[in-house]
Amino acid sequence: MLASSLSVFLLLLQRAISPKSKHYQIGKHRKWRWACWVNSGLGMEVEVQGKLPPKNEGLLIFSNHRSFLDITVVESVLPASMLGKAEAREIPVIGYGAEIANTIFVKREDPNSRNESFQVICNFLKKGWSVTVFPEGTTSR
Repeated sequence: MLASSLSVFLLLLQRAISPKSKHYQIGKHRKWRWACWVNSGLGMEVEVQGKLPPKNEGLLIFSNHRSFLDITVVESVLPASMLGKAEAREIPVIGYGAEIANTIFVKREDPNSRNESFQVICNFLKKGWSVTVFPEGTTSR
C-alpha cells in the first residue's frame, strides 16, 4: 500500500513540475498493482474462472460497465488502456488518473473523434497493448 501511495505521489509531483510531459504515463505493471491495491482496500476479491489469454498480446476486451469498480476489476486481471468518453477527462482526480493510464478519449457524438479513436486502438493492438471497451459507455445504479 505504501508503494502504491508513493507511486501516485511521485506521478502527481512529476505532473506538477512538468505538466506537458508525456513521461508521466503509467505502465501495465503499475496499473495492475494500483487496481489490486484498490480492490484489496475495498475488501474485494477478484476470482477468475477459465483460462486467461496471454498478457503480452494485444487484446481487445469488451465488458459491461455496471459501476466504477469495473475498471479496477478488469485492470487487476488484464491491464489495458481504456476507451473512455471525453467528458471523463474533466472530472477532478478521475480525469487525471484516466489520462496517466493511457485512456483513449472519444467524443461519442463526433464521427471524426470516433474514427481517430478507432485508429489509436488499432495502433495499440499492433504494438501488443490491450484495450478495454465498455460498450454501454456509462454506469448506472
